[in-house]
Amino acid sequence: MVSQSGMANPRIFGSVVHGDDVEGSDLDLLVDPAAGTSLLDLARLQVAIEAAIGVKVDLRTPSFLPEGFRGSVLSEAEPV
Repeated sequence: MVSQSGMANPRIFGSVVHGDDVEGSDLDLLVDPAAGTSLLDLARLQVAIEAAIGVKVDLRTPSFLPEGFRGSVLSEAEPV
């Protein structure tokens, strides 16, 4: 399913999934962008999510994950 923002398949990863997040931790989110999604679209979505939930968000797409840990992030990511 693709949302109005052109993003699909939202997932969380990182410290929240590991259970070691603390006060002030950011929320690591992974989304699959629709064709034609720009970096500006991603930035707008990140700002909107941060405003809605009051937590710093690190919004990534699979292609923007460093190759060194892309596989582990993709395997641990949990659907929202």
